[in-house]
Amino acid sequence: ALACAFKTIPAHLVDRVDEPLDCDEFICGDSDAARDRAAELVGHIAGLRAVDVGPLARARSIEQLTVLAIAINRRHKRHDARFRIVGL
Repeated sequence: ALACAFKTIPAHLVDRVDEPLDCDEFICGDSDAARDRAAELVGHIAGLRAVDVGPLARARSIEQLTVLAIAINRRHKRHDARFRIVGL
């Protein structure tokens, strides 16, 4: 079983294990067990919340969010744009 995760968080932020990330990580996969395992791994990182977005086919949409985060970073001269889903 395969799950997709850790696509939208800048790598240098994940490397800073002593600082909470305060964001969400999108997880998709065609297996409940794979998504659950990925969510468990996400849960080990302080300030990171797993958001199950469903089937693996959604990985393409998540990749587009990565492109959006990069564009936001460039536009605003930042290096740490990431996503938080409000109301969930």
